[in-house]
Amino acid sequence: MDIIPRRKITCINKIDHHNPYERIHRIGGVENSKAWRLSVSDAIKAIDNKQYSFFVNVDGKEVEVIVVKRGSGRYLKTAPDDETKNNLLDLEECNLLN
Repeated sequence: MDIIPRRKITCINKIDHHNPYERIHRIGGVENSKAWRLSVSDAIKAIDNKQYSFFVNVDGKEVEVIVVKRGSGRYLKTAPDDETKNNLLDLEECNLLN
């Protein structure tokens, strides 16, 4: 069985970061001291193709990021956990420093 590399998401990009109805456009993180960014569509493809799996860290626990279909679109969200907050939307904005 192949092991799928895991990437920790530490930041997101939205056009209006504080608008709760705005969709995430990009996710990002740091791997081997190098920042990485992926569009949501590329992240969905990576999950579908088992190229990567993604997670966020919530209070010291890894929470899996999954692909969800709603209507004619697909988007990323975290698997249900004990938190009431939105684990992805609550991440900080990706910038040049993270």
